[in-house]
Amino acid sequence: MKTLMTVQHYLSQEAKTIDLHTLGHEHSIICANIQQTQLYQSWLITEKNRTNATYALPEIQSLNQWLEAHYLATPACQKTIMQHNQQLRLWQQIIQAETTIYAELQWQLAEKYHHYHQHENQFNHQQHSLQDNQYYRCKQVYLETLTAENLIDHS
Repeated sequence: MKTLMTVQHYLSQEAKTIDLHTLGHEHSIICANIQQTQLYQSWLITEKNRTNATYALPEIQSLNQWLEAHYLATPACQKTIMQHNQQLRLWQQIIQAETTIYAELQWQLAEKYHHYHQHENQFNHQQHSLQDNQYYRCKQVYLETLTAENLIDHS
């Protein structure tokens, strides 16, 4: 990847379909999270044992692990991946600064806005931004903060 783009956009250009049984040690499988990584690795081991095959398994990593190994570990990279709880905390801090609602509601709104942001990124639309002006303002601050702090929200 030479330019900034969504994972979906990158995969739509670069990905190709491969039969799972043909994957070997020279391949890498990238899953959305650690739990899926563990489940998939367990499934591959079960399949290998079921067929009595003797081959090396492909490398299986979560998206965060892959990003850290192939992008973030390079000396030129100044960015840091935000974990889920860090993303929620940033949303809460922005909501706290931008609104006058109580702390309990700030967390509920932070979860809601985090979900909106993920949904807009996943489906490549701006529907929530167009319908909720407060979310749009908070999102602008969120994106500015990501840029200023060299943070990556891979949602």
